Amino acid sequence: MAKVIKRDEKAVEFNKDKIKIAILKAMEEVGTVDTSLAEKISNEISNTQKQEINISEIENLVEDKLMASKLKNVARAYIRYRFKRQIERETYNSLDKEIQGLKDLTSEEVRNNANKAGDKLQTYRPMISDITCINYAKRHIVPEKILKHHQKEIYLHDFNYLDVPFFNCCLINWEDCFENGMVIGNAPIEKPKSISVAINILSQIVAHVSSNCYGGVTLINLTKGLSQYGLSSLNKLRKKANKWIVEEKRESYCWELLQEEIENSMQGLEYEVQTLTNARGEIPSTL
Repeated sequence: MAKVIKRDEKAVEFNKDKIKIAILKAMEEVGTVDTSLAEKISNEISNTQKQEINISEIENLVEDKLMASKLKNVARAYIRYRFKRQIERETYNSLDKEIQGLKDLTSEEVRNNANKAGDKLQTYRPMISDITCINYAKRHIVPEKILKHHQKEIYLHDFNYLDVPFFNCCLINWEDCFENGMVIGNAPIEKPKSISVAINILSQIVAHVSSNCYGGVTLINLTKGLSQYGLSSLNKLRKKANKWIVEEKRESYCWELLQEEIENSMQGLEYEVQTLTNARGEIPSTL
């Protein structure tokens, strides 16, 4: 009797009953059970002249013999079953390795996340959850054509949140919100008409976004994006200065008041974001 080389390269005694059972399961799935055919195929494969036979070779032989029979639907069911088992094996193997890596402090989740101390009891269990979510995302969420570039040309940040109905860090497209209007709570917000109003609305946006997410909130292009609102404020000041200030002092007067308006507004924004906390109780904002 031939020895069967398993996937872990261990050699075991050939057991034709396992082949028969796998074929019968495929038959049961499609509702066509032919015990004699299952017996016949398992006997034929067990009569191999090889001293050793790989488990994959056995599965290929079963597929070939089922496809050669009249029960093509059984063959397809067996192929599906084989593929499902392969996915399960890969899942458990990779997941086990990641959890072991967490214990050894070599896991990707430990090495690439500076926010979590993998050697602390209070973070160890949540990180096991993160590893499980990452494993699921790799199999079900991220397309293979993207996944193969992970940690090479690109890096998928916050992998552990891709498969949950919540989001982590948020890069707010605040410029589009300002330009096209938005709704905060139940209040429709129009495009700001001054730098002070624009900056005040930014603090409201950060407050609402951070209260509904886990990680950081980022506002980019502040200097460039806020320039038009600074100009709006400057033009308003110029209209007032034309009425009350002598001509030679108007422009310097307006710029001085604009600087004061910007400084006061930015101070308010800084205080606002530095006293905010996100859903996890952390300081969320990066300006």
